[in-house]
Amino acid sequence: MEHSRLIAYRLERQLGSGTFGEVSLVKRLTDNVSQQYLMDNEELFALKRLKARPGDVNYDLHVRYFKREANILMALKHPFIVSCHGYFIENDSH
Repeated sequence: MEHSRLIAYRLERQLGSGTFGEVSLVKRLTDNVSQQYLMDNEELFALKRLKARPGDVNYDLHVRYFKREANILMALKHPFIVSCHGYFIENDSH
Protein backbone atom coordinates (compact mmCIF):
# COMPACT_ATOMS: atom_id res chain seq x y z
CA MET A 1 0.00 0.00 0.00
CA GLU A 2 1.76 3.13 -1.15
CA HIS A 3 0.46 6.38 0.31
CA SER A 4 3.10 8.97 -0.46
CA ARG A 5 6.55 9.67 -1.87
CA LEU A 6 9.77 10.76 -0.20
CA ILE A 7 10.03 13.83 -2.43
CA ALA A 8 6.91 15.19 -0.70
CA TYR A 9 8.87 15.65 2.55
CA ARG A 10 11.69 17.94 3.69
CA LEU A 11 14.13 16.52 6.25
CA GLU A 12 14.32 18.69 9.36
CA ARG A 13 16.61 16.54 11.54
CA GLN A 14 17.36 12.98 12.53
CA LEU A 15 15.55 11.87 15.68
CA GLY A 16 17.24 8.51 16.19
CA SER A 17 18.65 5.39 14.62
CA GLY A 18 19.01 1.72 15.42
CA THR A 19 20.03 -1.58 13.95
CA PHE A 20 17.21 -1.79 11.40
CA GLY A 21 16.45 1.82 10.56
CA GLU A 22 16.43 5.50 11.35
CA VAL A 23 13.73 8.00 12.26
CA SER A 24 13.75 11.60 11.06
CA LEU A 25 11.57 14.63 11.67
CA VAL A 26 10.17 15.75 8.30
CA LYS A 27 7.74 18.34 6.97
CA ARG A 28 5.17 17.30 4.41
CA LEU A 29 5.40 19.70 1.49
CA THR A 30 2.91 18.47 -1.11
CA ASP A 31 -0.45 16.72 -1.21
CA ASN A 32 -3.64 16.60 -3.26
CA VAL A 33 -4.62 20.08 -2.08
CA SER A 34 -3.37 23.43 -3.33
CA GLN A 35 0.35 24.15 -2.99
CA GLN A 36 -0.35 27.57 -1.43
CA TYR A 37 -2.38 25.97 1.36
CA LEU A 38 0.47 23.59 2.18
CA MET A 39 3.08 26.33 2.13
CA ASP A 40 1.09 28.03 4.89
CA ASN A 41 0.27 24.82 6.79
CA GLU A 42 3.22 22.40 6.62
CA GLU A 43 2.71 19.29 8.74
CA LEU A 44 5.40 17.62 10.84
CA PHE A 45 5.82 13.83 10.79
CA ALA A 46 8.27 11.23 11.98
CA LEU A 47 9.58 9.26 8.99
CA LYS A 48 11.04 5.81 9.65
CA ARG A 49 13.41 4.47 6.99
CA LEU A 50 14.50 0.86 6.82
CA LYS A 51 18.28 0.44 6.45
CA ALA A 52 18.06 -2.95 4.70
CA ARG A 53 18.76 -3.03 0.96
CA PRO A 54 18.06 -5.68 -1.69
CA GLY A 55 20.78 -8.31 -1.50
CA ASP A 56 21.24 -7.92 2.27
CA VAL A 57 20.92 -11.05 4.39
CA ASN A 58 17.30 -11.36 5.60
CA TYR A 59 16.19 -8.39 3.43
CA ASP A 60 12.80 -9.94 2.63
CA LEU A 61 12.18 -10.75 6.29
CA HIS A 62 13.03 -7.18 7.38
CA VAL A 63 10.72 -5.72 4.74
CA ARG A 64 7.91 -8.04 5.81
CA TYR A 65 8.34 -6.98 9.47
CA PHE A 66 8.47 -3.31 8.46
CA LYS A 67 5.21 -3.59 6.49
CA ARG A 68 3.54 -5.58 9.27
CA GLU A 69 4.46 -2.89 11.81
CA ALA A 70 3.05 -0.15 9.55
CA ASN A 71 -0.20 -2.05 8.95
CA ILE A 72 -0.69 -2.72 12.67
CA LEU A 73 -0.08 0.94 13.54
CA MET A 74 -2.51 2.07 10.81
CA ALA A 75 -5.21 -0.15 12.34
CA LEU A 76 -4.70 1.12 15.90
CA LYS A 77 -6.43 4.29 17.05
CA HIS A 78 -5.41 5.38 20.55
CA PRO A 79 -4.19 8.72 21.94
CA PHE A 80 -1.09 7.10 23.50
CA ILE A 81 -0.02 5.01 20.49
CA VAL A 82 1.79 6.60 17.56
CA SER A 83 -0.28 6.73 14.36
CA CYS A 84 0.97 5.48 11.02
CA HIS A 85 -0.34 7.50 8.09
CA GLY A 86 1.11 5.17 5.47
CA TYR A 87 4.27 3.75 4.02
CA PHE A 88 5.94 3.65 0.64
CA ILE A 89 8.80 2.03 -1.25
CA GLU A 90 11.05 4.30 -3.26
CA ASN A 91 14.28 3.31 -5.00
CA ASP A 92 14.41 0.14 -2.89
CA SER A 93 14.17 2.28 0.26
CA HIS A 94 11.28 1.66 2.70
